[in-house]
Amino acid sequence: MRSDNRRNPEEMMKQRPDESIKKADKQMEAMNRQNWLVFENISWLKIDGNGQIDGRDASWWQQESEPEKRPTALTFNKCTNLRLDQLKHINSPRNHITVTGCRNVVISHLNITAPGSSPNTDGIDIGQTRNVYIHDCNIETGDDCIAIGTESFNFKISHVTCGLGHGIRFSIS
Repeated sequence: MRSDNRRNPEEMMKQRPDESIKKADKQMEAMNRQNWLVFENISWLKIDGNGQIDGRDASWWQQESEPEKRPTALTFNKCTNLRLDQLKHINSPRNHITVTGCRNVVISHLNITAPGSSPNTDGIDIGQTRNVYIHDCNIETGDDCIAIGTESFNFKISHVTCGLGHGIRFSIS
């Protein structure tokens, strides 16, 4: 039960905006434009099942000259012991899945598709991540099947079918 002299915390936030809150709001707004679903700083996250993420149509790909304006469908940042299993991704505006700064990642039984003409629709982008096992996946996109960036190491990739795109790419700097 709430006393009448107490204010709702949301109302208090609106009445006395703090500079750090304004900054966080701007950061979240920018992130929301670049990513649809973001999981950050989570340990022992497991996402599995027969769900589907659908980018909906090719209207995103018409912005080819400005790919940064197209969002990534699913992003994992600084997660530990991450498991992705049995998901389906179709027609992402840009990368289907991005994994950055993670440790101990297992990705399996994914089906990722986009037309061969879809620009910058990498299947799985990985950066600054270690101890990764990707297996039993079908990835057919208009760009890299799997892109492994710098500062990433200790990978095992098996039974992955890459179609349409550029296959598996490693960046070395």
